[in-house]
Amino acid sequence: MKRIVFLILVALVSTFAMAQAETIRTNPDFWKSKYTKAINHISEISQKFANEELDKEQKDLLIKEYNKAEEELISIAKELVKSGDDPEFIEQVVMQIGGMVDYEDLLVLMPKDAPYFNKPDFKGLRLHMEMLAKRAPGVIYTDLKMQDMNGKERSLSEWCAKGNYVLVDFWASWCRPCREEMPNVVEAYKRYHDKGFDVVGVSYDTDKEAWRKAVNDLGLSWHHISDFKGWDSAATLVYGIEGIPANILVDPTGKIVASDLRAEGLLEKLAEIYKD
Repeated sequence: MKRIVFLILVALVSTFAMAQAETIRTNPDFWKSKYTKAINHISEISQKFANEELDKEQKDLLIKEYNKAEEELISIAKELVKSGDDPEFIEQVVMQIGGMVDYEDLLVLMPKDAPYFNKPDFKGLRLHMEMLAKRAPGVIYTDLKMQDMNGKERSLSEWCAKGNYVLVDFWASWCRPCREEMPNVVEAYKRYHDKGFDVVGVSYDTDKEAWRKAVNDLGLSWHHISDFKGWDSAATLVYGIEGIPANILVDPTGKIVASDLRAEGLLEKLAEIYKD
């Protein structure tokens, strides 16, 4: 009898606690407060990263912290949008972080039936969404024809949809973030190339010699192509490239399964694919 009473009390307390938690979550200030704290946390990390005295290990730790904080921020923003509380603040949030999320998250933050979707101030984000859609998961890759490092015309179709996973990496020798990201791509290539994984670098360079030198200096031992047109590259319109580094991961059938994989994200995705 005592056990039954105890269980009833536990159930009542649990129900009350859940009700209280739900009341807090539906409070308009709840998500607003969480979002503000999250955005401030990201700002603090960014300020720390600006310290030129940091060594590589410290920078790597900050990058991990930043990525985790960014994930939390996006999660909070999506919950805020779903709540529908404080429409004016929601619009500010979407405007603030809409450009830093992937396509699937942007669909949540900015659904077509949202009251702000067609507002003039959101024209830039609507165009951004259209660009992201070109390399969204589920889309079949589009072929590109460019020159390789020997001046020979090559096509993505020589490597994509040939039974292996292929990372198409958009970069340039003059792009510092691209160069900083390359060790991760090199590590992924070394770890999974023997299992069929391949990489095709699509360069936004205009200077052939600078391109060649960067490939050699960085030890990028995979396929490379470019049309040497900079931001007028054919890749820009075909894949909606608005900034580099950028990438798409194409599956053995030619379907894009991920895009803009960064740092550990690339290795984690490949580990998932190859059951590593």
